[in-house]
Amino acid sequence: MAFIKQVEPPTLYQRGGLNSIAVKFDLQEYRQELFEEFNIDFPESLQNAVNKRKAEFLAGRYAAKLALEQVGITGFTVNIGENRQPLWPSDIRGSITHTNDLACCVVTKKEHCSALGLDTENLLNEKTANDIAKNIVTEKERLVLERYSTIFSESCTLAFSAKESLFKALYDEVGQYFDFLDAEITDLCSTTNKMTLTLLKDLSPSIKKDMSYHCFYETLEGKAHTLTIEKHLNL
Repeated sequence: MAFIKQVEPPTLYQRGGLNSIAVKFDLQEYRQELFEEFNIDFPESLQNAVNKRKAEFLAGRYAAKLALEQVGITGFTVNIGENRQPLWPSDIRGSITHTNDLACCVVTKKEHCSALGLDTENLLNEKTANDIAKNIVTEKERLVLERYSTIFSESCTLAFSAKESLFKALYDEVGQYFDFLDAEITDLCSTTNKMTLTLLKDLSPSIKKDMSYHCFYETLEGKAHTLTIEKHLNL
């Protein structure tokens, strides 16, 4: 059986100027020789990692390789930065996410947007959602999220994913970690599947309190998918 089960363009990320790939994979079929077969550099930092981590990394980088080929960049390995962030070609903005069986990547030319981040999460169970809720959402946000779902485990997963995608979108500019509660979901439209996240504090000299960002979302096959994007030409 094959490690890579399916390759397809994910529907959420099919917007003008964006190039995206979703890769379904099988953890049980991972073997380290696949890095060489896929022509992807194996990072030294993963030398002592468990196979699950190696497999997820490989699937994510394979998705990145295919997405970059869509914009004419071949043979480029997206390496790991000091803080584990992906290192993209100088003129590319991109983001990678993965679960235990799905990896997605979206890339675009920097001229097309100023911030880009995506995230995918398996839907949380009720106990886990309640355990982490106080670190993810406020009571005010819970009311907004009820427009998406009255089942809290689903809305908490969406909030977690949205804030993860916001972090990825802003990291290049902010250059440091920030908290889930440093941004608030202030609006959500279930018709357009778009929410607004607003910053509650200054994160850098150019990323200020009260700045807002668009986040598109989709729930599919037991997963929450989110895409945060700013100043996109075809938003």
